[in-house]
Amino acid sequence: IGDDDIAIEFEDCNGKFSVQVPKSKCQGIHTYEYEIQNTCEKLALRGISLGDLLDFYSQLGVTLHREFTPEEDTTYKVAKEAIIPQTSEYGKAYTESITKPKLASRMVSHTWGSKFSHLVASIVANAMGVALYGDLLSQLSADKLPQLRNQLNEADKLNIVYWICAFSINQHSLDKYHNGHPNCEVDKFDGMFDELVNKTTDGGGCAHHVVAIDQDCKIFSRAWVVAEMVQADIIQVRCNNLKQTFSAFEKESLETLIKQEVDINKCKASRPEDEKMILAKANACFDIGVINKKINDKIKDIVDETKRTIIREGKTKILLIGNNGVGKSTLFRAMIGNDAVTHGKHEYEDNERIFMELSGLENPLGK
Repeated sequence: IGDDDIAIEFEDCNGKFSVQVPKSKCQGIHTYEYEIQNTCEKLALRGISLGDLLDFYSQLGVTLHREFTPEEDTTYKVAKEAIIPQTSEYGKAYTESITKPKLASRMVSHTWGSKFSHLVASIVANAMGVALYGDLLSQLSADKLPQLRNQLNEADKLNIVYWICAFSINQHSLDKYHNGHPNCEVDKFDGMFDELVNKTTDGGGCAHHVVAIDQDCKIFSRAWVVAEMVQADIIQVRCNNLKQTFSAFEKESLETLIKQEVDINKCKASRPEDEKMILAKANACFDIGVINKKINDKIKDIVDETKRTIIREGKTKILLIGNNGVGKSTLFRAMIGNDAVTHGKHEYEDNERIFMELSGLENPLGK
């Protein structure tokens, strides 16, 4: 208010009221925008490593949620029966109490109504660089999980850090803070996503947006998932270091996605206030028809890329090993002709094979 005073707005159960005070008396008082940004920054640091996720999963049915049934239990049920009880004495998010805060580099979009075992398998598949997770479910069994963990450890995948809302959100504050409050965490996924990408890319890394496609392919009926797709599109306009991938149950899941038409107006959220907020934000910033078209086009593009990845996974891999001048390139041209497609500097592909060029061991004596 002018140059000397400001208005501080307060809100309680009886409504809102404001107080005019001199600026000189306001040292150390943070603005509403500052507090929102602070919450987004804290959220981005609540990642969970793949190793910690598998540790949690291995305890289900043993020390946590003893009635756990991987073929049936949803993420919602696991949060209710395992995550919330385990963190209740701390009153904090899982990633602030059971594990230590870590900057996430990979944001996971998923639906709480799908099976938790499928969510974990989809994340493992993403870490392994494979597009489909259905065949990995059996490896999450108690007798096979140690072997899977060893395999991931040898490939240096256990330290990949994911942002998974069930672990990263403080489940004990949901009723304490409502949408619009600076400390509310469930209405700040877009700001958190921005922070995740900014901090990851500032550190020289590449951020990922992983969309875990549930077996029933209902994921794009969820308002928050569509909102996260929109935010990813906004981020990609200004940043080339955000990679979007689908982790699907099976190839047929991709065909189902192609046939669907996403309409943000029809998307649902667990909390009605979230639906209203997401639609209000969309209407304020964009034309809904444009959003729907962009999301449907993006889904088709990622599905096509996922199909190509699946085809590549099934091709024969051939290593070309040798020093310069030993005939490696001549041999390669004789085998593949002019039909090769280049991937990166040292990888080539034809209809059936992928050739990976590696330098051999130098022999200074020419022997």
